Amino acid sequence: NELNWADGKVPAATARVKLVGGETINFPADAAIGSLELLGGVTHLTAANGAKLAVGGVFYAEDGTKCYLDVPTTASSALIRSGAHIVCTPSTTTTATYRKIDLAVTGDMEIEEDGWIDAVGRGFSPPNGWGQTGTGTSSCWGHGGTLDPVGLGRTYGSVFEPTLPGTGGSTSHRAEGCDPELDAHGGGVIRLQVGGTLLLNGTVSADGWTKQNYYSATGGSVWMTVGRLAGAGLVTAKGGLVLTSTPGCGGRVAVYRTAETKEESTFSGVIRANGGNCNDTKATARSHGGGGRIAIHLTGAGDFSQYLGTIQSFGGFVSVSGAQQGGAGTIYLKKQDGSSTLVVDNGAAATFPKRAATSSPTPLTAEMTAQAFGDVTVRNTAWLCPEAGCSLRVAGSLTTENAAPETIGEKGSSVTLVDASKESILSGALAFRSLVCETPGKSIVLDAASGSEVTVAPGGMLYLAGDAQSPVVFGNSTAQGKFTLPNGAVAEVRHATIAGVDSSGGVGVVADNSCALGERVVNWTLADMTPGENTWTGASSTVWSDGRNWSRGRPPME
Repeated sequence: NELNWADGKVPAATARVKLVGGETINFPADAAIGSLELLGGVTHLTAANGAKLAVGGVFYAEDGTKCYLDVPTTASSALIRSGAHIVCTPSTTTTATYRKIDLAVTGDMEIEEDGWIDAVGRGFSPPNGWGQTGTGTSSCWGHGGTLDPVGLGRTYGSVFEPTLPGTGGSTSHRAEGCDPELDAHGGGVIRLQVGGTLLLNGTVSADGWTKQNYYSATGGSVWMTVGRLAGAGLVTAKGGLVLTSTPGCGGRVAVYRTAETKEESTFSGVIRANGGNCNDTKATARSHGGGGRIAIHLTGAGDFSQYLGTIQSFGGFVSVSGAQQGGAGTIYLKKQDGSSTLVVDNGAAATFPKRAATSSPTPLTAEMTAQAFGDVTVRNTAWLCPEAGCSLRVAGSLTTENAAPETIGEKGSSVTLVDASKESILSGALAFRSLVCETPGKSIVLDAASGSEVTVAPGGMLYLAGDAQSPVVFGNSTAQGKFTLPNGAVAEVRHATIAGVDSSGGVGVVADNSCALGERVVNWTLADMTPGENTWTGASSTVWSDGRNWSRGRPPME
């Protein structure tokens, strides 16, 4: 509207626009200007009918600026000075069209120290959001993680392209000093695209609102696509802190680095999606927000070897000796060649010296288990737990380091080893709900050097199935690994080569049409399934179905 401008004209596509604060400008249709300079004060930029703002030059925010950027915006470059905040209007309910910060820069962008892309507490209002499972003002929430105990809150949204706000907390349990605009809101949504280098020394945050006595909000979503990432700043979507009980879970962060040159980014800052903490020294087991989900993709050249920063997605904690920490989040790292690593880490013991030996579980949903991971590492009291009906597919190695002594996966889940071109090394104490490999030629190594002890849970299964030309290889050709099949578990093994496996700690394992490599195979019966004479020996017991009582390692068949 030309009446809103001092010269009586709507700015042209080449115009240099300066806003000094106090303005509320609505874009009912797409608009284009030459540059945008925000020179302090509070400015509201809103849109209707899906309108967008195109800035042909620089998008600039000066110290003291607070800009509600509720319109999707593009620019050729951007500079967010120290003390400037780019925010969005908080969302309300799950049925409303939620707002987000959506900024795309074709060239370079700099966020100075104490400059903010700020969606803290700008997600769903309390008690709204897909992560809430209770009613009224005392619901419990999840987003990237789940709340301890299991069932209070759930994960939702995408790990790889996060676009959803965090769930709101409780308005009836606010602490002193809460911001009335953001009180108990979940973290908001940030979509940031930078074609060149993002020099980040400030903060990109979608944290859940904090300062609650009970029931804080969950972290929101940050999705960044950058050519390169540099600086020493912070990218965060953590759950809100509480003073007494029941904090929110971490949100989701995805970072895509697209540069086609091999030179690595020099980012030395922090990327985090931790669960909310609890400050009450008398807190109960409900005081732990699960860690969120982080995905970092190198869609261009290079690897992670020169990454200098910190990536963390810890479960929330409470400073009580022996308290259970919230479930760890997940960190997914993927390179251009498709190789990937999944890390489930709940932080070093020195960071959480009072915690119990077992954290709450880290659920893996169907979106995650649809991926075939390269290597998987579970450490520092973390407990990896694919959901029922899901199978965690691993092409490379699976390692535990000071992890929770719990079975991997819910009942009805499994871990499946895939890709015959890669060797899978099983290291550490590993208890599977079910362990499956039906890839002919696959080699599975029990890492004797690490003291590896592999077992399946009662009611679970070891399933190995190669073929006559390419058997599955299971064990250790140079040492002796341990595999235990407990009472109540079953094994179905065929066309396998068993090498260096000690299964004396459980029931015997029968392998059909299989062979042993070397002399270090203990408590395995290698049965020949071809037709022919089969003589009773009674070597093990008086039980007809016990293959160890028959010369061919199996009972007679039709």
